[in-house]
Amino acid sequence: MALADIIKEIEKEKEKRIEEIKREKEKEIFQLKEKYTQIIEERKKEILERERERLKKEMEAEEEELKRKKEILVLEEKQKLLQKVFQMAFDELKKMPRETERKITKILLEKILKEIAFLEVKRVEIFPVCAKEEMIGDILKEMGKNYSLSSRCVQGEGGFVLKTEKFDVNCLFETLFERVKEKSKIKVAKILF
Repeated sequence: MALADIIKEIEKEKEKRIEEIKREKEKEIFQLKEKYTQIIEERKKEILERERERLKKEMEAEEEELKRKKEILVLEEKQKLLQKVFQMAFDELKKMPRETERKITKILLEKILKEIAFLEVKRVEIFPVCAKEEMIGDILKEMGKNYSLSSRCVQGEGGFVLKTEKFDVNCLFETLFERVKEKSKIKVAKILF
């Protein structure tokens, strides 16, 4: 074999080897592209899933917030209605006949004076509601009680304030109504709602 044939054979072998290397490299590149395409798709899915979960949680939080706001609004409306009912009841109380008011005031006086009779108090002074001084004075005379009726009156719809050197007892109708209101709020709410 001549040198030219050897060179040709080497060239042929070289071309063949170059083609093999090219095919191997193309195969490696194709495999890398497939691998990274798969990785990219998996990451896209992960990102989409995380975003979907984040949006789902955000929507649930917003729904919960809306639900809470709705409950607050309903509660506020119920409280307004309850307040209106109690205001209507108090307005009716203010319209009671004078004789009914006198009976209630007498019962209050009897009860309070009976309770403090056992206490060691030296001074008992009764402050009537303005414009009701005469009624309370008459009740005390009728009961045969000689307690001090103050010349100073207190503002209110009815009732009185009893003061001793140790304590005060507020028997104004407004105060008594507020106490009853607080105790009966739940019962009234159950009836209404």
